[in-house]
Amino acid sequence: MAKGYSKDLRVRAVEIVEAGESAREAARILNIGVSTAIRWADRWRRTGSVDAKPGTGHSRSPWRSTSSG
Repeated sequence: MAKGYSKDLRVRAVEIVEAGESAREAARILNIGVSTAIRWADRWRRTGSVDAKPGTGHSRSPWRSTSSG
């Protein structure tokens, strides 16, 4: 799984959009995906936050026993 983007990069993308550029232009400048920049800008408008959504993490299958019994 890919590592998430830093909060600093998210903030920079939103700052570019807030300064009047499009999310597409912010994506080009920062070398990130257009859909990513659009999603971050949209999240900023809706919630006022650029924080990453919490991940689900890795969970073990309940069918696999981890103990050697």
